Order: sequence, then structure tokens, then C-alpha cells
Amino acid sequence: MIAEQQTQQDYFTQKRIELLIEMANKKMETEVQLVRKMVMQLEQELVELRRQMNSNHSNIQQSMTMAQANAMPPKVETPVHVVQQAPQPQSSGANGSSGVRTETSSAAPRYGKYTSNDVSIEKFFNFAGGARRK
Repeated sequence: MIAEQQTQQDYFTQKRIELLIEMANKKMETEVQLVRKMVMQLEQELVELRRQMNSNHSNIQQSMTMAQANAMPPKVETPVHVVQQAPQPQSSGANGSSGVRTETSSAAPRYGKYTSNDVSIEKFFNFAGGARRK
């Protein structure tokens, strides 16, 4: 009788452990499925962002090409008289610019041939007094 109760108790304990393991497996399986869905959603977002980035890049290239085409002087058949201005002497510190390049009149961006007078040295460092990143 005691042996029968012991075997019955062992059987119930075994079934309880099997049930707990099965429940844990189902829970893990649902979590893995959720993670898979999230990864697929993030992958789709990444593809969409890349597509937008490529379209923006092509739009920027087209607008730059159009701006360069618009910046070219039109062909005029009448003679054009060019008046040159005398170069103005630079005052180093009279207006506080201390060698900073003045704004150019051309609308197109400049590429290459930069000099040390194009950007002031203060712009390379954080002197704004704001919080610094650590």
C-alpha cells in the first residue's frame, strides 16, 4: 500500500514537472515569436529608411544640378561691360572678425581650395559655455 502511494506520488510529481516544463516552453516560444515579429518590423523600417534616404539623395543631386545650371550666366549677344572693384584692405580686429571670411555673393556652394581665413579658429572649439559631453 505504501509502495503504491509512493509510485502514485512519483507519477503526479513527474506529471507536474512535465506540465511546468511544457508551460515554460510555450512561454518561451511566444516570446521568441514576439522577438521575430519585432525584428521583421525593424527590418522593414530599415528598408523604408534606406529607400527614403536614396530618394532624398537623388533629389538633392537633381536640385544641385539645377542650381548649377541656373548659376551659369546666360548667353547674351550684346556686349557686357565688366567693372572691377579695387580690393578692400582687411582690418584685423576692427570689426571683430579677425580673419573670418566674409559672405560670398554666389549662391552655389564652394568646393575645395579652402584657406585658413575661411573659418575662424573659435568655431573649431566649444566656447559657447554649454554643458560638455563626457
